[in-house]
Amino acid sequence: MVSRLFFFFLSVGLFAQDLPVSESNAFIYNSFNYGKDFFNAVNPITMDADGSVWCQPYMGEILKINNADASVAADLNGRNYGTLEKVLCLNDCEYYCTSQCILVVRDKKIVRQINVASLKEITAQFVLVQDKIYFVKVNAIKGRALELLCFDGTTVNIVRRFPAETLSVFQYTHNGKHYLFENQITQSTSYAFENNMFRLAKKYLFNHKILRVIDFKDLDNFTFIDFQNKAFTLKKGAIKIEHPDIPFLIVSDTIASNVSGNQKYIYNFISDQFIPVANSGAGDTFFSKLYSDQSNSYYCGTNTNFLRLFPHIKKYPRLFYNGNSNSVFTLQQDGKGQIWAGSYQAALSIITNENKVVQVKDNRTRFLNGGTTYKDKMLLLGESNGGLILYDNPTKHRIIADSVSGYFTYISKDKKLYLGTSMKGIWHTDVSSLDSGKKINWHKINEKQGLDLENILTISEDRFGNLWYGSGRGIGVYDIQSRRCRTWKTDTDKKAFAGTRAILLDSYNTLWIGARNGELLFYNGKNATDYAMKNFISIKHPLFENGKAITFIHQWDDYLILGASDKILLFNLKQWHKNKTVSVRYLNPMEINLSSDTEQNTI
Repeated sequence: MVSRLFFFFLSVGLFAQDLPVSESNAFIYNSFNYGKDFFNAVNPITMDADGSVWCQPYMGEILKINNADASVAADLNGRNYGTLEKVLCLNDCEYYCTSQCILVVRDKKIVRQINVASLKEITAQFVLVQDKIYFVKVNAIKGRALELLCFDGTTVNIVRRFPAETLSVFQYTHNGKHYLFENQITQSTSYAFENNMFRLAKKYLFNHKILRVIDFKDLDNFTFIDFQNKAFTLKKGAIKIEHPDIPFLIVSDTIASNVSGNQKYIYNFISDQFIPVANSGAGDTFFSKLYSDQSNSYYCGTNTNFLRLFPHIKKYPRLFYNGNSNSVFTLQQDGKGQIWAGSYQAALSIITNENKVVQVKDNRTRFLNGGTTYKDKMLLLGESNGGLILYDNPTKHRIIADSVSGYFTYISKDKKLYLGTSMKGIWHTDVSSLDSGKKINWHKINEKQGLDLENILTISEDRFGNLWYGSGRGIGVYDIQSRRCRTWKTDTDKKAFAGTRAILLDSYNTLWIGARNGELLFYNGKNATDYAMKNFISIKHPLFENGKAITFIHQWDDYLILGASDKILLFNLKQWHKNKTVSVRYLNPMEINLSSDTEQNTI
């Protein structure tokens, strides 16, 4: 029944879009934003305890990435020291472990070079264990003969030579303990590192080889990838789960990824299954990957771009016509939890609770900022004389205020609907009139009541029930009792903060004002008629002193979310109301990676 009804809606007015509708926000490192070429950085990525990241583009310099810059990590003088496999930090030095040697670097200068492989040999799997570097060497001449070696800071010693029947070895560290897995033709064996030596721990008699471990609890319980790129889960020493194939699966370290169409996915292994946690259409196949717990981000090396994915920030690049998300001027959530997105380019789409995008066909309205949910209905604003539009559902609507252009709607505590207009003041009606289906009887607040602003961009009420409103040229209040307006303007009152696009009454009954000059203020009136310039109190913080307009304010839990042109700020309300401490967090420009300034009242 539900399915047939859904497709009926599609047939009369909507069309659906294939998944995925969203992608993880991605920052691309390149010569334009970091001054360095990150092309084809498919070699292993490494990170230190401070969050600095090293990578090496193909045949290029070793680069060190911090949040704010990327620089050449060491002066190699144009020499090729092999492929970078790992960077380890020890005794105030950085140890650059490559496929051919270990370089000891201090202050970007190579102070020592330890050759560990010939031209026909390669080294990999560098692990720091008790201030010693353990690694594996493969001799291609001798039929891939394998050795485990150790560099103690002075010399390189052979720890173990593996027999000819050994196919591969794999080092793994978990909770401070170090293990070695050896794969032979007939069996796999694990060793535990104890008292400066590897002790035989367990033999596994199944046919599958342990190429990579991705979910480790102990030597009897873990998930691994075999040589055929298949995943198996071991429980109590026996294989209990053979996981479904994931096409084109690539595992680097403990992170899995694959490609499907133009989308690249990263998976976490959760509850005995691969769960996609990040995806992007940018770049190419994720050959190398590294997860930063500090910033909850994934660094990804591809054949083209070097990326950083932020899985906690989703973007929707294909809201309209399965190809763009241009000029989104309004975002509203309906009573079902669905998100309505209206574009100034005459498009309207809905993100459903099933994470699908459904676009309304034949829409000709250019949507402006603002909008409100009322019961199971949606109010949106159209350009010019598009007026205020009441949607009963995505395919049924009517214009309830025609001949007016509006920018903001607000439902007050006493159940009145207010409409901020262009050049025609503030209109209001009982919100219950939306239920009747009849023509709306609008009342108006305009120059007759002393309203002296042209475009009303935001509306809210204070704890006394007075109505506050703002525009780019000033801020005003409508006194509910006297039915008169009081206005402060940027030109006559010489107060830059008076220009505002965003006003909000928080859950603590404090009225907040986001100013055009970047200030965040609250109004500290002591009673219903305490209107004075001194009552506008500015919050002092560097992030509110950059001159960039605050374009929206929204309360989420105990935070104010502020659109600050090129940033998203989070102001801690609970902390401020408790002891007046100013605490501001923000999504940095790399993390949010905005392509334009935050839009007016669009959250």
